[in-house]
Amino acid sequence: MSQTIDMHHGECHVRLADSALHALKWRYTGTACQVGLQFIIGVILARLLTPEAFGLVGMALIVVGFGRLIADLGFGVAIIQSPCLEQKHVRAALTGNVMMGLLLFGGLWVAAPSISDVFAQRTLMPVLRTIGVYFLPSGMSTTLSCLLRRELRFRTIALIETTSYAAGFGVVGVSMAICGYGVWSLVAANILQPVCLIVLALYATKLPLRPYFHFQEYHDLVRVAFAEMLNNVTNYFAENLDFAVTGKWLGASALGLYSRSFYLATLPMYQFSAGLSSVMFPVFSKIQSDPPRLGRAYLQTVSLTAMVTMPVLFGIASAPGVVIRGLFGSQWEPAAGALQVLCYSGSLWAVIYAGSAVSHARGYLFSEWRRQVIYFIVMVLAVWMLSPIGIQGVALAVASATLTRYLLLAQLTVKLTGVNYRDFFLAQIPGCLLGVIVAATVSVTAKLGVMLSIPDVLLLCIIGVASMASLIVSLAVLPLSWLGDFYPWLNEHFGLRLPPALRRIIAAKLQTSEA
Repeated sequence: MSQTIDMHHGECHVRLADSALHALKWRYTGTACQVGLQFIIGVILARLLTPEAFGLVGMALIVVGFGRLIADLGFGVAIIQSPCLEQKHVRAALTGNVMMGLLLFGGLWVAAPSISDVFAQRTLMPVLRTIGVYFLPSGMSTTLSCLLRRELRFRTIALIETTSYAAGFGVVGVSMAICGYGVWSLVAANILQPVCLIVLALYATKLPLRPYFHFQEYHDLVRVAFAEMLNNVTNYFAENLDFAVTGKWLGASALGLYSRSFYLATLPMYQFSAGLSSVMFPVFSKIQSDPPRLGRAYLQTVSLTAMVTMPVLFGIASAPGVVIRGLFGSQWEPAAGALQVLCYSGSLWAVIYAGSAVSHARGYLFSEWRRQVIYFIVMVLAVWMLSPIGIQGVALAVASATLTRYLLLAQLTVKLTGVNYRDFFLAQIPGCLLGVIVAATVSVTAKLGVMLSIPDVLLLCIIGVASMASLIVSLAVLPLSWLGDFYPWLNEHFGLRLPPALRRIIAAKLQTSEA
């Protein structure tokens, strides 16, 4: 008998909502752990290593990132979407991952000198040849993670991803940096993280590692994966053009500065939005034939995304210099201008992720791809015109292209969900309002701290406490109508699980609204 991983369809509304919330709970528990861990380890590595080290690895990861898309071959998405997945499909995917990984490793070894010449960095060649080992485990790690996502085992995913990052970057990366290995500490960390993930995922799934070469299973996977791979490749070129141009024309040091500002601006947005998208993609797929219900779910997702990401990003953007100096030290202060621009555009990316989940669920991948082509063209033109300004000009180019993609994808999702533009933009108002309040608080606190000559690290801690206090007070005192459906949604799905004090506040808010 074939070993089949069953997918259950036709869940009722309550069961689907409970399943989604359970998945989100574990997804964000894992995300919170990973964000905290990445943040702490990132700060430690930034204080141990130079901008040049991060710049060299950043150049290498531009190449490796593209290769990873090919190594995976889109099999991960195919595994999630397949209505009847057999174990031999997974074995075929893993076999294909290994074979492609070997080809990519050999290709990068041969091409490393030419790629180094493109970046005008001869020291990049040994880094490229060594980090090419990353291709061997990367495709397998992606496929195994997607298999766990298909089974909604987000608790297992959280444990595996957190542990593998801690082992790769926290143990190996930091230890090698302390011992003075410089750029090689980052190379080793990037290689060992997916290796640890594979070991833990294989233990969790109990999959055999026997290769599989029958054509039919590959054909089944490739048919589903092709459109996704096309999207990913186009998106990769668009999203890495800024790094390539910065490394080529502005140098390794500038790329190191830009990569740290990009990291700070995208970490809160990406971790939350990608986590939400990974859960909402299968949820949207289950209700794709019910446009009114899909539209309501989409607007709630957009509203929640904006309320979580905008206060964080607006707060960072209002005091970028203090954030950079407090976290990484004064040597990184030239990255403050780029950080400010990227934070504002990052709030748009959060909504883009929600729209992409809808287009994937409805099967409009080629429609999304056509919009990504336009996004890429805008990115090329904007980077060409603005990169002479420096890393802040590159950040402005990214912001311009991001706004273009946001508007294009909004047009597609509005069409697919049946909502109107008014409701789409109104859903983001609560998040924008909270973001402005937090930004004003951070700005005032930062100016007072500078006037009083408070050390940057201490001032950053004070800003964090003040911004959190302003956010809590805003949620408590603002009229219910200003926050959209936040409190009714919170009460409906989490009412009995919330602390008694918070339940009383929500009940009072709802009673005031009804009165």
